[in-house]
Amino acid sequence: MPRLALSFLGQFQASAGDRTITNFATDKVRALLAYLAVEADRPHRRDTLAALLWPGWDDSGARSNLRLALHRLREALDAVEPTLSDELFGVTRETVQIHGRAVEVDVAR
Repeated sequence: MPRLALSFLGQFQASAGDRTITNFATDKVRALLAYLAVEADRPHRRDTLAALLWPGWDDSGARSNLRLALHRLREALDAVEPTLSDELFGVTRETVQIHGRAVEVDVAR
């Protein structure tokens, strides 16, 4: 059973169970969640994600922004359910991924 439901067609919506998640810090945090959810079940290199979301930034700055966005994403999810981000994400020093079976995405239907 999916732990997180995401709707990207129309207005952006995220919910865990019957609780709506609205406390995303920035649009980049929402964009990171959307990209990882649509491209679930495969690891994404951090440098690739950083370049995708912060084009034109130097590598160090883009990677720093990615770390902060990932931290803020985890905070937003864990504010609704304390262990939600641990169940959703597979994170290493080099990669980030969402476990697809834990997420329901409207564009995948």
